Amino acid sequence: MPRQLPAFASNEAYVTWVKNNPHVCWRNCDVIPCGRRRYELYNLNLCNMNDAPARFVFTVSGTNVPSGTATFSTSDQQFKRFPVTAEIDPEGETTANRPVIVPAHYCGAFTVVLEFDQPLPCDASIELDVYEVVPRTSGTPQHRLAGAQEAAEDLALLGGYTFLAAPIDS
Repeated sequence: MPRQLPAFASNEAYVTWVKNNPHVCWRNCDVIPCGRRRYELYNLNLCNMNDAPARFVFTVSGTNVPSGTATFSTSDQQFKRFPVTAEIDPEGETTANRPVIVPAHYCGAFTVVLEFDQPLPCDASIELDVYEVVPRTSGTPQHRLAGAQEAAEDLALLGGYTFLAAPIDS
């Protein structure tokens, strides 16, 4: 790890640097006590290092989860369209919210509230990911947006968070 982090001109430059320096970070993970129907996670960081506002998309997917919602919110007044909600699909499909405009050079915290229709099983896992919507390049995209009007755009993964359900005494 360098003594001082380099300056990044864009989200893409930051992601590329992390990919080329895997020793500088760890996997974001949290344990949820199983049997709960609601769980809140505070102070997750959200940053747009670009010189222009960028569109971000939040996604949620799960394994062995009941249906429900994941609501992403912040108390910051720079966001006009927060909170946003993504449905939790019990079949394990990834669902997303509509893109959120994040101001240029913004860095702040947001909260995620998970709410389930039934108690969470002890072997459930949930993945939350944040993507930037970017113009399609000639390379192989990581993720594609569905819908004809968005056919010229891809999703660039910026970060993720994993929730694992376990008995309270684990």
